[in-house]
Parts: sequence; structure tokens; C-alpha cells
Amino acid sequence: MSRNAFITGAGAGIGREIAARLGRAGWRVTIADMSPATAESAAAEVKAQGGSAQAVPCDVLDSAQQAAALDQHLKAYGSLEAVCLNAGIFESGPFLDLNNTAWQKTLDLDFTAVLEGTRLAAAAMEKSSSKGTIMLMASAGAFYPAPFCPVYCAAKAGLVTFVRSAAEPLSEKNIRLLGLCPGLISTALGKAIPAVDDFMAGRSMQWLTAKRAAEAAQMLIEGDLEPGALMMLHQTGEIFEVLEQEPSLRLIQRAPSPAEVEDSMVQDAENSQHTLPEAAGGASKS
Repeated sequence: MSRNAFITGAGAGIGREIAARLGRAGWRVTIADMSPATAESAAAEVKAQGGSAQAVPCDVLDSAQQAAALDQHLKAYGSLEAVCLNAGIFESGPFLDLNNTAWQKTLDLDFTAVLEGTRLAAAAMEKSSSKGTIMLMASAGAFYPAPFCPVYCAAKAGLVTFVRSAAEPLSEKNIRLLGLCPGLISTALGKAIPAVDDFMAGRSMQWLTAKRAAEAAQMLIEGDLEPGALMMLHQTGEIFEVLEQEPSLRLIQRAPSPAEVEDSMVQDAENSQHTLPEAAGGASKS
């Protein structure tokens, strides 16, 4: 039985490596990318390695283009067993600079477009009666502060919570929603981040490769983790499942007991009492 995958942002970087890896594993792949030339190049690479692939132009910021690309996938391959919503960008310019408006595109592309892609992918899977996996490309930055890209980290943290929250309703449709959270990857996109080299040098961190990220993606897509699972490709190169859904908490103040609440309400009522003013026009008697 054929396995068919749809990957956004697959013309370069991690997405291209995922497409190549799945192609070698026998998947038929739709490579969706906003650059037709890079999409065609990536598809040719998959075919040169014995795989099956088609290139589809798609700007994920345009919902209609996402929907059309998924329709084109179904026309070519008939079913949809895996969707990898990988397209994304880092932010450019300091967030606190009021002249910088580029941060909004980071949020739109890395968060809003991915949520819309999830809805469209789920509809395409239902349309083709496919049981499959939707994998969102989150980031280790969802868990670790990265002061050089706060908007990017916020978007990826949003995806982490979205995966955990939307997994149940999607599983009712036989769709498994998962998230991959890689560390910093050595791609043209990653290395263009301002201040990233100083950040990594100060922490003795090494770049991860896009091939390693693709390996983790294949492991997640083809594996048996439960809906809502998150896999992290740590900066060490190790792969983990993220287990804790609840944060570690430090108590600042305990909750008052019911008796204490009642006593407080009585005290507040007593404090609010005051002498009523005399009736208007009334005179005091001696």
C-alpha cells in the first residue's frame, strides 16, 4: 500500500531533507514551497534517488494556495497519510524597535498559517478517507528562552500548546497530531539569525544538521507515539519525548480555607458599615 506525504517549505533546509528521506523510504511526496524553482529541484532530487515526488508552488500565508496544493496532492496520489507543516521563518530586526514591523510576518507564518494548514490537512484527510499523521514543526525554543528571537519562540510555544490541545478532537477523526521540536539547525535560515553565533558560543553549543532533523521527523511520523506527543531533537543531538505537560510550580501563597474565606467576608462586611446620614431637611433635637 502506498504511503503519501505532503510537506510545506520542502524546497530547502529541513523540509527538503524530510522529503528526500521519506522518498528513500518509499513514500510518495508532494513538495510544497513558495519558490517553484526550489520545489522542482527538491522533487528532482527525490526522483534521482529512486523516489516519487511532485512539486507544487504554495505560499502558506495564502489559505487558498494551501488548499489548492492539498487538492493537487490528492489528485496525484489519492490519499494522504502524512502532512508535515514545516514552512517557517525566523524574525528579523529587534522586536522592541518600534520601526520594525517584520515580527508580525513571523507570527503569521510560524503560527497562524500552521493552524490553518492543520485545518486544511485534516479536511483533506477526511475527504480522501485517509488515516494519517499531521506533524507540526515546533522548536526547542518553545521550552528554552532565546532572547534573539522572542516572537519566533512565542509562535513555537503556541504550536506546542496547540498540539496538546487539538490532538484529542483530531484523534476522533483518526488523525494523529504530533509536534517536532528541534534545536538550532545549520541551515541558511538558521545561520542568518542575528546574534545566534554569540549565543551558541557562550553556551558551548554545536549546530545540528538538517539531516538529523529529518531523521527525527521520519521517526516521529512512522513511529507509534500517542496523539499530542512532542519529540525534541536536543542540541546535543539526542532525541527525547517531551513528557511533562504541567509546569513545575513553586508555591508563593497557599489557598485560604473555606473558614478563612468566610471570616474574611464577615470582616469586609463589618468594615463597610457606616452611619446612615440624617434624612434630608431633618433637624437635630436638643
